[in-house]
Amino acid sequence: MSTAQPHTLNTEEQQYVAQLSERDRRLHELAIKKLETSYFVKRTHGFKAWKAKQPTHNTPSPATK
Repeated sequence: MSTAQPHTLNTEEQQYVAQLSERDRRLHELAIKKLETSYFVKRTHGFKAWKAKQPTHNTPSPATK
């Protein structure tokens, strides 16, 4: 039995996992179980597609004089 722990999710990754369907959440949990420390949410196709659809929060840079 392995003692490896999955990577800690950052806030953005937590938001992604929270919006997953039940089916996708089970697949996510299976990936953690099977791939252990080799699994990164940020590298998945689903996360990349979800992130691309999120609004960007670009703040305007201060005007230069």
